[in-house]
Amino acid sequence: MKKILIYAAPFSYGPTGKALSLASHLKDDYNIDFVAYDTSWELIALDGMSISKQSQLIPLENLDDQTLLQYSLIISCSDLSLALRAKSLGIKSVMFDSVFWWRSPNIEDMISIDAYIVQDFLGVDHEIKLLGKQPSNLYKVGAVFRKNIDQIENRSNSNKQILINYGGIESPYIKVPKNSKYPFMITDSLSQLFTDKSEFKFIVTGKNHIMQALANRYKNYGNVRFETLEHHIFLSCIASSDLVITTPGIETFYETVYFGKRSVLLLPHNSTQYLQLLALIDAGIESPVCTYNYYGKNYTYKRHINESEEVKAVLKNFNDIYSYPLHLNKYIDNLYQLIENRLIEPDIYEINKQQYLKNIGTNGGQSIVKIVEELIN
Repeated sequence: MKKILIYAAPFSYGPTGKALSLASHLKDDYNIDFVAYDTSWELIALDGMSISKQSQLIPLENLDDQTLLQYSLIISCSDLSLALRAKSLGIKSVMFDSVFWWRSPNIEDMISIDAYIVQDFLGVDHEIKLLGKQPSNLYKVGAVFRKNIDQIENRSNSNKQILINYGGIESPYIKVPKNSKYPFMITDSLSQLFTDKSEFKFIVTGKNHIMQALANRYKNYGNVRFETLEHHIFLSCIASSDLVITTPGIETFYETVYFGKRSVLLLPHNSTQYLQLLALIDAGIESPVCTYNYYGKNYTYKRHINESEEVKAVLKNFNDIYSYPLHLNKYIDNLYQLIENRLIEPDIYEINKQQYLKNIGTNGGQSIVKIVEELIN
């Protein structure tokens, strides 16, 4: 069988979940290997063998040209540079982009690879129109999920379980606790739930070293478990939960909506989360009380050519709201009210979430399989 190498950029569950989902659709017809770095290495090392026991996991720093040339196709999730590098070596290359709506690439770079695949989201159509004539190698697909995700048991009755997910907490621009204490401060804000909802089991997931620190801090709570979950187990936890409380990354949002689970989106921790949440709020898909702007005009964000500067602006908003007791208390009150209400019944935002996913479709994985077949078969 032909060999495909899939790379996940180190931005927590988003690119990694997509890499694993794509592999699940392709593994029956191709030999799949992974390349990863930092956060994506940690998560794929946990879960890659659930895709194929023959898969290799290659550190990004060891990916030389000779290794690349062993593959018929390179798929890069959220990092165009590797797709461009592969193409320069004469290897078929695909870029999978979940944030095209936010930061579309240089058109010359886009058309220089074999396929540029965009996962649909609010604003994608507008960005495509701005290109003028759509490039022939540009494909828009629906939400991408794991193959056979419909076979995961989806418990519709109350299971007395709440999942708290800290996705996108670390990246090349953010290290915890060096320049952000977000997961510790948010968990502290949520910790009253552990007592108020003592009949519920809480599963808290995120990067391993953060989960270990939180587990030590909250070790006296018998109904709370802190654990870095493999992606397929993470999906099972979503499906068996009554509510998902999560950072506003689009992949977990899509997965939660797919299972018909209610969710509450936490304050954003990076620039993509910030803009994704604003887009969802503007479209009537999430409550405005979930983000900084609701609590005052001083919470600002400015687009910048340097993403690290955008991340700093988001972290400043987070630190500011936690430094201003009046705003913080108002946010926590609103957060708890949303959690309470959505544990009881779906509100208009939950209904709109379901309609939105229905509109964009859930067949992205199948669409990508067809694109790959056309490229290398």
